[in-house]
Amino acid sequence: MPTTLIESRMREIKNLVAKRFENTNYQYSIYSENGNIYISISHLDDYKKYMIFKLGELEGCCAILISYNTYISEALRGKGYARLLMDLKKEIARLLGYSYLICTTLKNNSVEKQVLKRTGWKKIKNLYNSRTGNHLEMYICDVKES
Repeated sequence: MPTTLIESRMREIKNLVAKRFENTNYQYSIYSENGNIYISISHLDDYKKYMIFKLGELEGCCAILISYNTYISEALRGKGYARLLMDLKKEIARLLGYSYLICTTLKNNSVEKQVLKRTGWKKIKNLYNSRTGNHLEMYICDVKES
């Protein structure tokens, strides 16, 4: 029996991802665990071409979905896949009824910050993680606007 919103809507999420990648040379894997959804997309003929991301519920909050662990392999960078993933995240958030996506990125990750800004995310806070020593930036995306 599903215990989280994500788990209860997995069939719809899988259908959404399937539509995005039908008639392409890509396969995908999706699973959910503890209020998180993990999505991996890979090329059928070249294992070096892959993309991954994770979305997680913010416990006790019905408005915000967390986006993290987004990675696009070097072989796919600069070809529009970042926008595709950002659009897919927004579609999933809307499907689940969320209003916002949030994420953090390393302050010196200029490529990801450019992608976030180009795809409608807005910087809301500078952060310092005293546990790791990392300087971060927090971004938010209103999925109802985009």
